[in-house]
Amino acid sequence: LSLAESGADADAMRAWRTAIDADASHADAHRNLGLALAETGSLTEAAAVWRRGAELYTAQRGDAHDQDARSLAEWAEDAERQAQAEKRQDRGGRRSVAARGSLSRSAAT
Repeated sequence: LSLAESGADADAMRAWRTAIDADASHADAHRNLGLALAETGSLTEAAAVWRRGAELYTAQRGDAHDQDARSLAEWAEDAERQAQAEKRQDRGGRRSVAARGSLSRSAAT
């Protein structure tokens, strides 16, 4: 049973959207919402959420936040490229950016 099938992704997205609604400057919530969106294949929306998160991290200043901002900007670019590639391909058998593992490995660091 995948996370999407179990409803965990939907629950996670609701929780992160609630956190963002409560505090729109919550950069970590943007990162995590983007991960949940990417896991479900909503790559274009994930990219937009990550771009906003990168802006928030940049505004917070500090070395750790600079790295977070760079990571989210890279994830957004990867998600946009993947979404564009999927539009060009047959939709059968598509894989999300997170499923490829590039984001999962980055998110763990």
